[in-house]
Amino acid sequence: MEYSVCAIFRSQNRCNDPNQIGQLICQRLNGSSNAVRNHNEYSAQDGGIFVRVTLSLHATWLVNSVTHSWGSRRFDTGEDSRNSWWVALLTFGEGWHNNYHAHPTSARHGLKWYEIDFNWWGIRLMQFMGLARRIKRVRFNRASTAWQLVTGRVKSQRS
Repeated sequence: MEYSVCAIFRSQNRCNDPNQIGQLICQRLNGSSNAVRNHNEYSAQDGGIFVRVTLSLHATWLVNSVTHSWGSRRFDTGEDSRNSWWVALLTFGEGWHNNYHAHPTSARHGLKWYEIDFNWWGIRLMQFMGLARRIKRVRFNRASTAWQLVTGRVKSQRS
């Protein structure tokens, strides 16, 4: 007795053409009961997946290449990381790469009010919803004139 996926589809009289079996599997997993489309046709969903994956990979590589070459440095971290405002805008805050290298466990990398960090805002939203606790972040301690890593509830402050 044959226990392959092909045998299951053939036993249900759904497909006799082996080229369509993969398409049927994908449609079953996606919950679609539509007729099998030609394998040469692509949908808007296929294009959207391609664009999303391509852009996210390029953004990741952009952070790791551009922010080690160009930008400003707030902290002396012993390597070439830099902060780049335009990379931060494209990557929702990951362009504050020198800040990240100085404080890698901090959830917030945009340390000044003008350093926009959308990822931090998302973490804060999850905290307000009760989905995130004990968030580590960096804040400036004016008494010691140094940046310090703190954990706990975030109080409203201007840095």
